[in-house]
Amino acid sequence: MKLLTNLSAVGAACLLLAGMGASANAAPLHGSHHPVSHRALDIHDGTAQIKAQRQAGHGASSAPQTQSGSSAFSATGLQRWTTTNTDSTTGINYSSTYIGADPALGTTSTINVYLVPLNMDLDNGDGTSTSIDATTAVNDAAKSPIFENMAQKPSGENTQYIDAYMRANFNQPAGYHVKLNPVVKPAVTLAVGTDQYWDYGSIIGVKDTLISGQVSQSAAYPSDGIVMYVTPGVFGDDGTGKGFGGYHSYDGTKALGFSNIEGASNDNLQALSHELSEWAFDPTVNNATGGNASTAGYGCQTDLEVGDPVNNQNFTLTDASAKTWTVEDEVFVPWFFHTNPAGTSNGKYSILGLANYGASC
Repeated sequence: MKLLTNLSAVGAACLLLAGMGASANAAPLHGSHHPVSHRALDIHDGTAQIKAQRQAGHGASSAPQTQSGSSAFSATGLQRWTTTNTDSTTGINYSSTYIGADPALGTTSTINVYLVPLNMDLDNGDGTSTSIDATTAVNDAAKSPIFENMAQKPSGENTQYIDAYMRANFNQPAGYHVKLNPVVKPAVTLAVGTDQYWDYGSIIGVKDTLISGQVSQSAAYPSDGIVMYVTPGVFGDDGTGKGFGGYHSYDGTKALGFSNIEGASNDNLQALSHELSEWAFDPTVNNATGGNASTAGYGCQTDLEVGDPVNNQNFTLTDASAKTWTVEDEVFVPWFFHTNPAGTSNGKYSILGLANYGASC
């Protein structure tokens, strides 16, 4: 999704979190915080504000372009390259930019992911507060399959999750790799007022604009990767149970984002894998697809949000310590452009083997 701020276009992908367990790092709420009935959460397509701004943002960015491939370090320091995708049903060309180097060069790129623990200090309204400490969750994530080598799908390669995904998308070119380097930054604490959060029992909803406001205050961080704020057991809520489990954005200078982490052992990385995958294939949040592929719950997919078509389709990976991690399936780029054959390493349209490309709108 795209969210416009007063500075630039911001992209966000929102997740279904219903049924995910509460984090062990989030203490039970107490005090006189206003009660909220337990109900199924609607976290499929973001808040009404985000959806409206997404539609406004696409008008300026969806025009088809034709551009030759290139690979370079950008002025902001993020290594990325540009290519052209052609929709096989319309013949229209679309320019797309991805992180790393052109796979044809057969080189390894290493890109930083700045992980910022976003602690929450929740005001209980009675002179006490409840704290959510994100430090352990971030440290656990830094040792997960997203950043550590282990057997990955779809081919069993011993590498990182994003590297295996991108290599599979391009049919595993010799020598081509995109490795992510986790850089854990000092924690930031967000003060949350009594009217800015909601207790749903298994998860906490924190006002969406409060989270995005904190994420936007990232001028001090480097611009050679992505700055990802992480909190366990929290989603961005518009106050009605609708919102985001994570999003990625671009402020004109650097890539930014927020991600929820779930699980008693911080082992459910659906949101983080979703957002980092979408950032990898759309780092500046302007890769248009023409809106000619239909995604259940999202309508015609107008941007290259690779997690949305298989949102909440997860699988597990096991590390050397026998810890099991949950990550998300992602579609390959040919899914959006009706490319047949797919040209991917498994001949399919997603990591888990989606058989068909997106239905035309």
